[in-house]
Amino acid sequence: MDRFVVCLVVMFVVGVVQAATEDEFIRVSPDGWGFETSGSGTRFIPFGTNFVLNDTKYLNLFGPDVYDRDRYERALAALEGLGFNIVKVFLPIAKVLPDPQAAGEARVAPGYLENLEDFLGMARRHRIRVVVS
Repeated sequence: MDRFVVCLVVMFVVGVVQAATEDEFIRVSPDGWGFETSGSGTRFIPFGTNFVLNDTKYLNLFGPDVYDRDRYERALAALEGLGFNIVKVFLPIAKVLPDPQAAGEARVAPGYLENLEDFLGMARRHRIRVVVS
């Protein structure tokens, strides 16, 4: 397995994966048995993994002191080469929304949104969809 990515969960693959148009949303197909793109109705078969690297510091992937653009770029390129089309990333809520928070507001820690936006752009260039959890 690629040294940059530990594949924890591989979703399912049924049939041939067809490329979806980049900007189309994915929805459940009318028969309820699969997925398709919202505009063209092209069949979409998710083949993916949790995006987890081999060091516990990377559990905070988008933290300003941890974010490693070059490493993530190489990992996404490897995933694209293996035919992956979706990854799930995790935002540690305690770090993204640090305490204390004033009532009625949500303050995001500096750097997280910029790093997440950069990652989403890299994933898009590699035709990989991202589920943010």
